[in-house]
Amino acid sequence: VSLGALQELGMPLKAFPDMPEVEKDLEQVQAMLSEKDLDALYDLPEMTDPARLQVMIFLNEVLPVAYFLGSNLIFQLGPKMIGWTLEHGNSSQAAVGYIYYATYTLTTIAKDFLGARDYGQFALRLNDEKYRDKVNEAMLMNLWGGHISPYINPLREGKVKLLKGHHSGIEMGNYQWSGYCAINLICQDFWGPVSLTETTDRIAHLLPRLRKNDQNVAQYYYMTQACIWNLQTLEAGWPGRPPESVWPQSEAVVNRLEQAQDLTTLCCHFTGQLTLALLFSDDAHIMRYAEEVERTITGATSIFLGTASLFYLSIALAMKADPGDADMHTQIVGTLTAHLAQLEGWAQHAPFTCLHMSLLTRAELARITGQELEAMDLYDQAIASARKSSFKQNEAIANQLAARYWLGRGKKPFAALYMQQAWLCALHWGANAVAAHIEEQYADLLMLATPARSAGQPGGEAFTSTMIGGSGELDVQT
Repeated sequence: VSLGALQELGMPLKAFPDMPEVEKDLEQVQAMLSEKDLDALYDLPEMTDPARLQVMIFLNEVLPVAYFLGSNLIFQLGPKMIGWTLEHGNSSQAAVGYIYYATYTLTTIAKDFLGARDYGQFALRLNDEKYRDKVNEAMLMNLWGGHISPYINPLREGKVKLLKGHHSGIEMGNYQWSGYCAINLICQDFWGPVSLTETTDRIAHLLPRLRKNDQNVAQYYYMTQACIWNLQTLEAGWPGRPPESVWPQSEAVVNRLEQAQDLTTLCCHFTGQLTLALLFSDDAHIMRYAEEVERTITGATSIFLGTASLFYLSIALAMKADPGDADMHTQIVGTLTAHLAQLEGWAQHAPFTCLHMSLLTRAELARITGQELEAMDLYDQAIASARKSSFKQNEAIANQLAARYWLGRGKKPFAALYMQQAWLCALHWGANAVAAHIEEQYADLLMLATPARSAGQPGGEAFTSTMIGGSGELDVQT
């Protein structure tokens, strides 16, 4: 409907433009912006013509549908809104155009994270100082906290804006963007540097309200709650089906998401399942869910969910590599190399969040290309980086991969130290079922790593005093 209205108002757009069209619009708007500094943009005359203002409103309304459908249109909307503003003047919707430009065009297409920071901050300034538009506040907070800040700041800083946007949206009745803030919050919790207890607290705080206001957004909280249930419920086994009280009608929900082609929600679900499969070292399910993540990842463009998805997908692809199949091996190496470039681009400006991901991906790439000395060093670097940034789930995965690396070379004493650390990380994160799985599957390695540990007593006094220093890290000298 909005695209039809825009056509009549002199702004024709395709529902699914190709990338050359997007790149052309980017070049044009960059040329126009190069002639003006941010203060000049702030001081543009006001747009007063009602029809021209309506164009900006329609452009704003198009984005959510285009995003969930995985359309390249999301990359065009910012440049189109800025071009219209430069031609016809400022409005409260101009802040929307600048934040769209920063969020999608600069971070994803141009890979210009510092430019995204500058134009994103300008969008916040324009709204806060000039227009004080509470209606757009939730949207601005979501795009800054969920799409821009994660690639220039620690996740905790963006979450402050996301929480503000969530409450602002509820206050203004803007449940759509309030819900998007809630989605980014739960994704940054579960795949970020917080414990499962903290994530559970977030769910307990926000899910009751989401059930009333937005059942679609509530599904993100249900599926995360289901992941935590699998990670913590010892008797569930993996893969365990959560009870209705944890995720009501889960199978029917996933079927509806498939029918609606809701790639973003599907990507969240499948990335959660892939994360579990990696933690439980379930190769068959790793391959299955990696295919699903690869199919749906375009629905998570420019948000931290997409970063986590790309990281776990990269690890899964490396595990799939088979030197005996030369064609597949070459294809996987090429794909991993491209993924690594993306992860390293993020790590350049957000090492506190993405460095360990790029290091572990590089370690796996080194392993499958026969660079064994480099792989050994990179595993240790990735583990140290994940520990420093408090990503306990990824530190556990990195230690498991390092342990499997050494097992594959017949070095059980080395493998034992890494597997013991993976066990410890799972406990610290709150994933008791993962720790129990490691104990069961790798009992001989755990006993080799710490003979003093009493059987059946994980975390006992003898174990903790022998293996763990004051920092909670494994004493590999023991």
